[in-house]
Amino acid sequence: MKKVVQGMRIKRGNNLDTYHGEVENGVPNGRGLVREDNGTIYEGEWKDGEKVGKGTMYFSNGDMLIANWDIYPFYGIWRLADGWVYEGDFNGNWNMHGCGKMTSPSGEITKGMWEDGQFKRSGFVPPERKL
Repeated sequence: MKKVVQGMRIKRGNNLDTYHGEVENGVPNGRGLVREDNGTIYEGEWKDGEKVGKGTMYFSNGDMLIANWDIYPFYGIWRLADGWVYEGDFNGNWNMHGCGKMTSPSGEITKGMWEDGQFKRSGFVPPERKL
């Protein structure tokens, strides 16, 4: 049976994070928010203690990532604090990897392929995907 908790400490990797939200069998299940020790906040869906479905990460530097954790390669929209926006695929390390579109603060758009965070070639139009 699900219950709602506030301030439950959860161990994730080497981190001891704080979770607020729905819990089942002692682990996050359902909608919830986790505040990592480094200041990053994740708000979204959980299943058996893992991120699933759509969620949003807020980073202490002002960046924001909206992503779908059910699709691999991961797909999302990364809004950087300096105004740049990347929409496309990411690898498991959250580097831009695969099809993507980068929009500059002035509105200039670059579409193409990325590998491990580096732009490789232009001209490829990423398929439209939904979060």
